[in-house]
Amino acid sequence: VSPDLQELTFQPGDEFLFCSDGLTTMLSDEDIHSTVDGDPEPQGLCRKLVDVANERGGVDNITVVVVRVPVTASKARTPAAK
Repeated sequence: VSPDLQELTFQPGDEFLFCSDGLTTMLSDEDIHSTVDGDPEPQGLCRKLVDVANERGGVDNITVVVVRVPVTASKARTPAAK
C-alpha cells in the first residue's frame, strides 16, 4: 500500500471533517454541510452524522472525526492599555 501524503498549514479556527465511505454513501455533500453548520460541538456533530447515516440504512461501517484548530487565547485577546 502506498499512502497519499500532503502537507497542510493549519490556521486558528480551521475545521476538518474526516470520514469513511460509510458516511458519504448515505449522505450527500449538501446533507453533510448542512449538518456541520447546525452543531457547534464536535462530539455531538459526529454522533448526529452517524445517526443520520444509520437512519438512512447504514449499510457500511461509519466513521466520523471532527478536528477543530483552536483560536488561542493569546491571539484572541487585545492588548491591555498601559
